[in-house]
Amino acid sequence: MFRSVRWWAWLACGIGVALVAFRMASLSGAFVWGDVAGRRARPLDEFVFLWLGGWLFYAGALRLGASLPPRVPSLLVLLLLAAGARGAFFGTNPIQEDDAYRYLWDGQVVLEGVDPYRWSPAEVAVAGLKPAEREGVWSRSWRISEIPAEVQAPPPDLARLSGLVPGFHPDRTGPSPGAPALENFRKINNATVPTVYPPLNMPVFALAQKLAPWNLDGLRAIFLALEIATIALLWFALRAAGANPMWAAVYAWCPLTIKEMANSPHHDAIVVCMLAAFVLCAVAEMPRLAAAALALATAAKLYPVVLVPVLLAWAWRRDRRLAVASGAIFAAVLLACYAPFLNAHTFRGAGVFASEWNSNAGAFTLIRKACVAIFGDDPVRIGSGQAGLGSLYARATVAALVCGAVAAAAFTPRFRKPSIAPIGRAWDLPFRCTLALAAGFALSPAQHPWYFAGILPFIALFPWRSWILLTGTLALYYTRFYFNYDPSRWERICQTLGMVGSAPWDEKKDFEWVRLVEYAPFYVLLVYEGLSGWLRGGKAENPAIPGKLPPA
Repeated sequence: MFRSVRWWAWLACGIGVALVAFRMASLSGAFVWGDVAGRRARPLDEFVFLWLGGWLFYAGALRLGASLPPRVPSLLVLLLLAAGARGAFFGTNPIQEDDAYRYLWDGQVVLEGVDPYRWSPAEVAVAGLKPAEREGVWSRSWRISEIPAEVQAPPPDLARLSGLVPGFHPDRTGPSPGAPALENFRKINNATVPTVYPPLNMPVFALAQKLAPWNLDGLRAIFLALEIATIALLWFALRAAGANPMWAAVYAWCPLTIKEMANSPHHDAIVVCMLAAFVLCAVAEMPRLAAAALALATAAKLYPVVLVPVLLAWAWRRDRRLAVASGAIFAAVLLACYAPFLNAHTFRGAGVFASEWNSNAGAFTLIRKACVAIFGDDPVRIGSGQAGLGSLYARATVAALVCGAVAAAAFTPRFRKPSIAPIGRAWDLPFRCTLALAAGFALSPAQHPWYFAGILPFIALFPWRSWILLTGTLALYYTRFYFNYDPSRWERICQTLGMVGSAPWDEKKDFEWVRLVEYAPFYVLLVYEGLSGWLRGGKAENPAIPGKLPPA
């Protein structure tokens, strides 16, 4: 009877997560791209509270589901509610995100037979202007000093792309009735940068554009299929590891993944699915298949490459020939993905991202402050752009720290299984990979909420409360827009809290306080879990029932 009551409570929490998703979907109508006058009316405060409320249902579901038997009806409920929550966002406006419009453009570029890494949208736009219209447009609208000669006399492929958006002018605003290509092209962000997305994304974007031209629902349909595959892969991985497959809810019912993969939608759905396949292969101790899955994940987004040394070192300790074969498979699959696009321009956009992007950073902010204080932040030219000297030293420091963490995860001879792990067997390789990936995420200069989806397949195996908590507090990232659209809101909140002499919102200064609330609970809990695990390191492994949360 008790188990039955617990199951119904677990189901109620899952329904609560789905209802929150439906309510978020109903709010999306207020998020109209380009409606500057309506930004102050966007219900960002309700959206953030909904996310946090959904997280409470999510946390309750994890707590209840940890000791439920993994039966087929539970799997069906898990999948149906996960699919229903994501399906609620079909036909909705993206809430504060516009990356997906670049996906549609990249997909169309591929369908046109043009190299997606060659031309930036800004170059396409300027190439389509009449010579008399080009003067001053490049520097004024796209923040680049001059129009390259190859854009002034566009080659055939560039001319073909500019023909997709006839009459587009970067300084003209307002709708373009009957021209969805123009409307979507106008919404592309960072238009001066060629695409940064690795090659596995390109056929997916092209397929979405083919299924539903200039419509985000094509992407949503493909990403929904990938999300369901991710949940199923996690279910089987947990089962193979001797853990309770109900922990697949770590990904399936997470408000972060529901919003960011379905509403926005972000291409991270591709890489997360490949990482879930990697987790299954790692648990099954099949390094060659794991290497293939890891290559596909790296071809979707570059950060999984940090797991390559961990996988190869683990395989080397068991069989050197197996390690060599795994490395060869990784290289062959990755090269096969890049081969159709490999040229001098392939990493043009990625280089800009690696040297300049910095958003919503946690620990990196402190490292950058220290480096700027020591080295200053005088601009240094990098390629066609520039970056501050202190910022470059901060990135170098972070790279060194991540490399150290990866080396420790790869070459430490032996780890003791963490007591938090519901995993019963074959935990060593997934645990090492979790440590390496966690370090990369925690130190990254760009920490948008959807970036953290990639670690959740590993957290399903090692459900540290700190990372689960972070999926909730990351909702505070969206408060930056809430205050940007009406800076006086910050002043009113400060006055309510008794902060005398408060001033209107200054994003550069005040958003650091928001990020403190966003990340401090995560790091405090992470340190606590790390210390408590270390103090228990000399004891026998926790004999608790697999899948059950240990006492706090």
